[in-house]
Amino acid sequence: MSFSRFILQAAFCCAVLFQSFVVEAAPALDRRYGINGFANLASAPGPDRVLAACPHPDGGTTLVALNESPRQLIVTRMRADGQPDGSFGSGGSVVNAVDTVGDLGFLVDASASVCIGSATPDPADDRVVLAVTVGIISGNNPDTQTWLARVDLATGLLDDGFGAQGVAQYNISAATAGAARSEWVGGLNLGANGELLLLGHFEETFEFRDQDGMIARIGPNGALLASAYKPDAQRLTAARMQGTAIQAMGDTPANRWLLLQLDGTSLATLAQSQGSTSGLRTYKGRNAGGGAMVVAARRDNFTPVLLVVRGDAVRELTLPEPPPIGGDALMLMPFDTGAMATGGAIGQVVYAAAARTSFQIDSALYVAVVQLGDGADIPDAVETRFGTLGAASLRQQPSNWNCAASANQYLGGVVSVGTRHLVYGARTTTCNNEISGQAAMLNSDLDDLFSDSFE
Repeated sequence: MSFSRFILQAAFCCAVLFQSFVVEAAPALDRRYGINGFANLASAPGPDRVLAACPHPDGGTTLVALNESPRQLIVTRMRADGQPDGSFGSGGSVVNAVDTVGDLGFLVDASASVCIGSATPDPADDRVVLAVTVGIISGNNPDTQTWLARVDLATGLLDDGFGAQGVAQYNISAATAGAARSEWVGGLNLGANGELLLLGHFEETFEFRDQDGMIARIGPNGALLASAYKPDAQRLTAARMQGTAIQAMGDTPANRWLLLQLDGTSLATLAQSQGSTSGLRTYKGRNAGGGAMVVAARRDNFTPVLLVVRGDAVRELTLPEPPPIGGDALMLMPFDTGAMATGGAIGQVVYAAAARTSFQIDSALYVAVVQLGDGADIPDAVETRFGTLGAASLRQQPSNWNCAASANQYLGGVVSVGTRHLVYGARTTTCNNEISGQAAMLNSDLDDLFSDSFE
């Protein structure tokens, strides 16, 4: 996997536009959002990948997109109907210039985000934190570190109370393992007392071997408070507070899930998958409420799996395969991260991942919906009324597309907005792979879903 695979190389003009398009096999989209369920942040001509989104009580959302050249965070406020909120910033957007310590820029495929306070009525404490792996030069060799930014959602500006003018960059491996190694972001969750729990792994410099799962506690002001790593954990991707303890989820070099507990600076194993549950890798997850943590996973590279953690018990729930789209069979992307969303009011979990055709010609977004049970009498189950037996494949194709391949879709994540779920990321907009931020709204009103194609 080359370093250049991760780095975006174009300029960005921050304007939010909506383009005409054809929706291919668009099940479970909320037609009231944007244009038939999709909203696009159009660039002219440069790239903008939406890597974070936070809900607001009025049904609106704030999207945070990251550009590589020039290096910017673009914060866009969207109304509940998927149109830009003209009262926010300039035409609905605020642009923040950002930079990294090092010359190689952002590796956007290795990122995570968390919202703080955005679902409460008081907007004064609303923040979003974005964690991204960044490339640096160490001696004469490429390497990676961890970069965090915190944005005030009320203003769209970087939060001066975090790091240095809203940004912090860390060499966590040197502080934890005593020597600088490549470090990669795997997840970001809320801890206790305003802390952040940063997950990921260390590895030998850019060689994708000798991986050690890591967790770090980041203080409310951006300071690195403590960190730990575990050599027999390939990577860690999700964490939560379990009482006063911190539980972390990840996987092993043998590709089995691993549940850990952080005690001071050491990680103790609570549970590990056994027997036939090998070939499994974990991705992003979060606290789902009701005593459950949910984690996206993939078995044998291509089978979507939801892990539901209650106490020290972990349940594996196999999800439906990606439905075909446009006559093409799909499979999960082998190197893309999964993302999770939860709707506490309706007990739903949304699993999302990037998918592609078997010939890697183009890509789509895969989503599945799970209705959580109570951990006792009511089981967790795939919501089969959603899409095709619980799953859907989404791909937006611009009407002016004149290439052999359809528009590629890139996954940023998923966020719950009331009783709806927003899948965000980016798509290519021309044959030259220009990239534009994108959001698609799913509808959880299962009596009002549709699965027909339309223009």
